[in-house]
Parts: sequence; structure tokens; C-alpha cells
Amino acid sequence: MLQMIECSAPNLSTFNYDGPLIHISLGSSLQVKKMQMTCAIMPNLLHYASAKLSSIAPNVQTLFLHSLYETVNTPMVLGKFLHLKYLEIKLFMPTRSPGYDFCSLVSFLDASPTLRTFVLCVEAPTMEGGLIPGVNMCEDFSLASCVPKHRHRKLKSVIITGFCPWKTMIELTRCILDYATSLKHLTLDTTLGYRRRRLGNCFPLGRDTIMEARKAIAAIRTYIEGKVPSKITFKVLEPCNCNKCQEC
Repeated sequence: MLQMIECSAPNLSTFNYDGPLIHISLGSSLQVKKMQMTCAIMPNLLHYASAKLSSIAPNVQTLFLHSLYETVNTPMVLGKFLHLKYLEIKLFMPTRSPGYDFCSLVSFLDASPTLRTFVLCVEAPTMEGGLIPGVNMCEDFSLASCVPKHRHRKLKSVIITGFCPWKTMIELTRCILDYATSLKHLTLDTTLGYRRRRLGNCFPLGRDTIMEARKAIAAIRTYIEGKVPSKITFKVLEPCNCNKCQEC
């Protein structure tokens, strides 16, 4: 099994890696501007990235992190991504870790002072009842404790696809609304929007998935919609009425 990757190519601008969490050293490759890391065979890529990536690729501008799931909350990022403009995080199987706090993802935003776009993709079209704490529609939310003392003044666009009515996901969204003072666009997609964006058409949705999407929409209307400032373009994407989305 591969144990480490060492590269000393001084003009390396793009780095893609798909595999287990190992030692990676890009040496003097300070020109890496685009990076994608995928780990679909073991959990905790985000935890790894929070501790390692700012030193591996300090000048990265576009970053994709695709994790199987996280068994621990994402800690404060060691170092800063001073040039990062676009961050996309994807969780393949978040229901495997019901205790994960989505609010902890704010640590990546806090470490990226020039970030303009944040995309969170959650591959959880359906889930077993009780796996991840949801919300009661009468629950009183206070401002999430994840909001840093200072504010993010560059973040313009946030997209969450596979949005679910999980308490910490709602808290994350409310946190971003308070934290990102320059936010202009917020899109919450209750379907497999990640695939729709990539394929250009709708992905087939079963009845259970549509029911979960309806719960998510109700949670958005109850806990998020009223918190969105009028200056922000706010979109909620629901299952469409095409034949593919009505398949059971």
C-alpha cells in the first residue's frame, strides 16, 4: 500500500489525489493553485485536511475535499489558506457519523479570509429514522455558538446541496448568515443537486427521498427563511415535477 507521496516539481499547478490518508509533501511546489483530495475508503479527510493542507499547498486557490464521512468534528485549521477563493466539501456517507457537528466546518471558512464561494455537498438522499438528530418544528434556536468573534468579509456565495433537516446543518446555515457580512447568494438544495449541477438534468428521486426533501423544506421555512437579509438572493431548490423525480 502506498505510504507517502513526495513531489518536488516546482511548476506543479494542479494536484489530484484519491486514496487513503497518507503523508504528502509537495516540497517547493508553491505554485499549486488547484487541489482535489478524495478519500472514499476511510473517514476523516476533513480532520486530516485541517491539520495538514495549509502547509502542503499554502497558495491553493481552488480546493475540493471529498470525504467518506467524519467520526470527529472538524477542529480549528492549523494555519491559513490566504489565497483560497473556492472551497467545495463533499460527504459521501454522513449518516455513518450521526454525532458530527456541521457547524465545525466554519473552521475552514475562518481559515480562508479571501474565500468567495463555499459549496457543501451531502450525499444523503434518505436516512434511517433517528440516525442524525433532527429538529422539532417548535424548537427555539438561539444563535449558533460556532459564530467566530470576527466576521468574514469576502464570502459571496454559499450552496448546500442535499440539505437535510438536521439540527447542526440548520445551525451551520444560520451561522453563515450571521458570519458572512458580504454574502450575496445562498442556495439550499433539498435534492441531489450536486449531480444535477454536473449532469445538467434531474437525477431520479424515489418516494422516500422526496419525503425527506419536504421535511427539509419545512425546516428551511421555519428556521432559516426569516433570518435571510433582503440583500441576499435566497433560493430553495425542491424536487421537480418531472417524471424522473416521481419514480418510486
